[in-house]
Amino acid sequence: MPTSEWSATESLALAFNIVVIGFIIWALRRKIRSKLNEVEERQKRALERSIYPEDDNSE
Repeated sequence: MPTSEWSATESLALAFNIVVIGFIIWALRRKIRSKLNEVEERQKRALERSIYPEDDNSE
């Protein structure tokens, strides 16, 4: 069925689905980037603690 034969409802449903999928992709990318930044920060702190163990106050 070509898209020229679609009703307004079908066209709106397609547009809505595209918007929702775009939002989901945006949200997942944001969450993944946030977690990656968190992991990088943890690794940086762990590296600093291993380089300067006398400054470690975590005990």
